Amino acid sequence: MSSVLPDVVMGYLYSERGSARRAAMVAFLAQGWHMALFGTPLFAGKIYVRPDGQIRIITPDSYAEESAGPAPMLEAPSAELLDMLRAHYHKLSEAELQAFVATEICLMEPVFARISVLQRQLGEGVREISEQSLKARFMAKLDAGGTLCTAPHVPEIDMLDILPASRL
Repeated sequence: MSSVLPDVVMGYLYSERGSARRAAMVAFLAQGWHMALFGTPLFAGKIYVRPDGQIRIITPDSYAEESAGPAPMLEAPSAELLDMLRAHYHKLSEAELQAFVATEICLMEPVFARISVLQRQLGEGVREISEQSLKARFMAKLDAGGTLCTAPHVPEIDMLDILPASRL
């Protein structure tokens, strides 16, 4: 498990032109890419998702109690990946980014695909996304793109959204 706290990642992603909600969505995507590219989580925390693309990231209580020292900072490859993702997804409006994330969530959690639009609007169906399913989804995206990535290689930005929907 990573020792970097979600707050460090969220603070890194949050900018004057962004929002905490956008930062959480990009952090969700970054966690998946980090696990696929480097084999480890970017941050320590649990990710809870709704089928409409809303994300909530929580630091486990056990981790907060164990770490009495200063919070570890991001390593250079992780910061480089976050910089690239922030720039790449900045071109989308918050609504477009949320729709993209909702598609990714429904592909990882097929049960969400059967939830009606009304249920989504009411916030039904909050689930924790496991690290295994998140990593598997982003590994599938790499495989579908025909890219063989080995750490610390970071893919080109255009590769990030290859086949984001049902062909995987």
